[in-house]
Amino acid sequence: EMDLDAILARKPAIVLVDELAHRNAAGSRHERRWQDVVELLDAGIDALYIVNRTAQNADALADLLGDPKRVHARYLDDLPALGEFDLIVNATSATRGGELPHLPMSMVGRRTAAVDLSYGEAAIPFLAWARAHGCHDAIDGLGMLVEQAAESFELWHAVRPDTDHVYADLRAHTD
Repeated sequence: EMDLDAILARKPAIVLVDELAHRNAAGSRHERRWQDVVELLDAGIDALYIVNRTAQNADALADLLGDPKRVHARYLDDLPALGEFDLIVNATSATRGGELPHLPMSMVGRRTAAVDLSYGEAAIPFLAWARAHGCHDAIDGLGMLVEQAAESFELWHAVRPDTDHVYADLRAHTD
């Protein structure tokens, strides 16, 4: 899942997010990823580019957000012309089979952070691309998984578990 708080803390000017129709995990702040994006826009993100494998989906999601001055639908073929992004979030399941759509190097600048919402083997293709192209940070979704589990646990049991040791144990098994 997308770590909304981490994105907000980074204060990027431009964010690239895909799979906006995605239903977030139980315990997430919002039911759908597009609702996370509304919060990003409300926090002052200057521009959001929605990229989807299907042009109709990108257009529909941009229309849903209703902010045409800051929300822009684009297609995979448009990526080379868009320039650098502060943050690139891979939220698609397309990389689960080890395949990564062609992503141009022009998207990456000195400050670019790349986040894959997957973890373990599913995150390898995107994170390898990010590191090979010089992203400042390349982060998988394991931390988000642990923190969302903690949020869910707190909702059910009214106590928030310490997540540091859980994350460390899981990281040791996935690296």
